[in-house]
Amino acid sequence: MMELEQFRLDGRFGPSVGEASNGDVESCCEDDTSDFVSQGLFFSGLKTKDRAKRNKTLDAICTCMEEWASNKEDAKAQKYLKMHLPIILRISTDCPFSDVCERFTKLLERLKTKNTPVPSPAHDSPSSFIPSRDVVSICSAPGRSPMVDQAMHLFEDAFVSDLRVSHLIQLMGYHPEYLDVFLKTHQLLMKGDGPLPVNMRIYIAIMAASRHRCGYLVSVLEMEFLIAGGNKDWIINGKEQMPGKLRNLQTINRLMAHQPWTITRDHIKDLLIGHDSWSIAEFSQAIVIIATYHALAGFSLGCGLTPEVDTPFGHTYGGIGRNLSNPALCLLVDQLTDSEGSVSGSGFVSPSDSYSTPPSGYLNEIPTLATKRVEHFLQSNHEEETKLSVLLKQQSDSSDEETAEQRDAYYAESISTANLDTKAPAQVPIPPVVSKYLDEPNFTHEDTLSLAKMRSSEYSWEDHGFALVSRFYSEAATLLDEKFDIAADLTYNTVGGKKGVDTEPFRRAIWYYIQSIKGIRRDDYNYKEVNKLLTIPFKTYIKTVACFPEQLHRQSFESLVELGLHYSERVHINFIVLEARLQAELLYTLKSLMENMKV
Repeated sequence: MMELEQFRLDGRFGPSVGEASNGDVESCCEDDTSDFVSQGLFFSGLKTKDRAKRNKTLDAICTCMEEWASNKEDAKAQKYLKMHLPIILRISTDCPFSDVCERFTKLLERLKTKNTPVPSPAHDSPSSFIPSRDVVSICSAPGRSPMVDQAMHLFEDAFVSDLRVSHLIQLMGYHPEYLDVFLKTHQLLMKGDGPLPVNMRIYIAIMAASRHRCGYLVSVLEMEFLIAGGNKDWIINGKEQMPGKLRNLQTINRLMAHQPWTITRDHIKDLLIGHDSWSIAEFSQAIVIIATYHALAGFSLGCGLTPEVDTPFGHTYGGIGRNLSNPALCLLVDQLTDSEGSVSGSGFVSPSDSYSTPPSGYLNEIPTLATKRVEHFLQSNHEEETKLSVLLKQQSDSSDEETAEQRDAYYAESISTANLDTKAPAQVPIPPVVSKYLDEPNFTHEDTLSLAKMRSSEYSWEDHGFALVSRFYSEAATLLDEKFDIAADLTYNTVGGKKGVDTEPFRRAIWYYIQSIKGIRRDDYNYKEVNKLLTIPFKTYIKTVACFPEQLHRQSFESLVELGLHYSERVHINFIVLEARLQAELLYTLKSLMENMKV
């Protein structure tokens, strides 16, 4: 091919693009590894905060892409060109380094002038529920505000780690304090020290995300699995091809997702002994991954995340569907489309259900400005006070002196399903990209809990769960503990446009309500707060996020307008639900593990 100057060699995968010489760029695409591994190599030189090093890689990539584009009669060159264009498009939109965005944007423009088909993003916002103008911009000018600057630094860290600032990360950018510990926890869990190999961790995450039909997460994880050198047959055939050790996790994955209170020490025993058994250290890491990705599926669907630009249906060559021409994605495209060639299932959002607002470049403030609907609601109905702030004030004026019988009644009322508008998720179509991993797809959450299945006096994270995770996965226990605390305690003392509001009762009510519908009762909490602060529509929304997120749609998200909540506050609510649910799943599983260890 062309002469490329010698760069650093990657000791694990061999030479990467911009880090190779004399045609090694082409050899990255010609080895026996998958196309996804080749793509990881091709762009890995961009994973640095050193601008000079990035520029060397950018020079090599741009030269290589333009040479491939010029060789229109060379089938191999055209294959490589089409393979890498969606990733270049994605990096041009989600890279926090302006030099990379500018170079790749100009590259795509030059390729268009050579009559090269160039993809475009299929969605103009990372969320189909939130207009792009109200999302934290990945490339904001420094000095906007301390929170925006902190978010920018975290976006840089995410890109250097994963060559991606995902839509999930971008929405968490509303709340940098939480995003910081989230990224540290995720890095440890999926890439840091631990007994499980990276590709197995990713596959376990795929299995977990599939329980809630989360096509957004599954499509990204499948790419990551293949980039990590995973067996493509596991992706093509799903549960039919997965090894026995992973297949053995299906039951615990299913129970943790939908009915964690039914987990017993026998379920744990079956995994820790016999053929394809798990060590306790391996199992500890696996259940943290499983609980994390169940909860992340709820967050992703609850925030309406649109497909990443370089995944199937994240980009278009003039229309959605079969026009995708990245050969490395063909494996996934066929599994995402039905016989008519259209997107099937609830794992992805049709562009017709998305906002079509052009990006404005910067976030004005954090928390974001209210939408016109919220502004109208505040002005016409509450005279500068939101419904939630009024409820919080009323709650602070009330007495907490209740009898034990009354507290029992309040708890029973808090978990009552009366008037909650939820339906059986079996009625929700299952995307083919997800169905291949699912066993017993109709197994789901059931509202059969009349009494608590676990009380905090018997087993809690603070007194029991943290200590058990610390024995086998100590660093993860510390980060999880910090993440739980930040999610529960984070506040700006605002509700919508109202400042100086004590939101602790509201945050606490969300946390304990989510855990109560999972059968956990906090002995020192008065559930009267739940019934007073959480309206029926609000309970319906957060319960759906926690139990049936595959049913969510934009109207569900918009129902939060009733409380006058900004977009950033709705995202905050979703990660409170995420962490409360994650902790609940871990508590049941860890309790059964502890009981098994005592036998």
